[in-house]
Amino acid sequence: IHPNVKPLEIRTSERTNKKTQIGVFSNDSYNKNRHNQVAAALMVENSEVHILGNNEFSYFGMDDRLKVHKELDHEAFLNLIGKMDVNLYLSYSESWGQIVTESISKGIPCLTSSSSGIYDCNKYLTEQLVINENDNPIEISKQLIKVLEFDFQNEFSTYLEILNKNSETLTSEFLNS
Repeated sequence: IHPNVKPLEIRTSERTNKKTQIGVFSNDSYNKNRHNQVAAALMVENSEVHILGNNEFSYFGMDDRLKVHKELDHEAFLNLIGKMDVNLYLSYSESWGQIVTESISKGIPCLTSSSSGIYDCNKYLTEQLVINENDNPIEISKQLIKVLEFDFQNEFSTYLEILNKNSETLTSEFLNS
């Protein structure tokens, strides 16, 4: 049973930063696949890559493009997600990702891996936002660049309604079984 998702919140203010903002918001455990995601995000020209926790990516030689965030409360984290152009959550083993749903509720596309299943109810979103080669930074980067050209607002609005309806149905079935 997945949690209900907040309704779509459309970004109302214009950004002042002209760089492409990419969020890689996971912890540093191996199964979160952070190194491949950060590598892919750094391949996007003129990007700044936001990460949580410690910067273990100095070996890329691009610390000036890495923005490290620590100890954020949930509201500050949601605000940060909403300031990105695209987020990544390409874990090796996640079956679901709340970061994905929080991202789309802010109107921000979030790429995820095929192990997730989070976009299974929408073929278009699956085709655009699911990466089958989540250990291949080149493929991730290609899809990132492609996704930056799309506006997903209408698709997200409908999809969030479907997610919440499914959540209510699953919760009801569980409680009544």
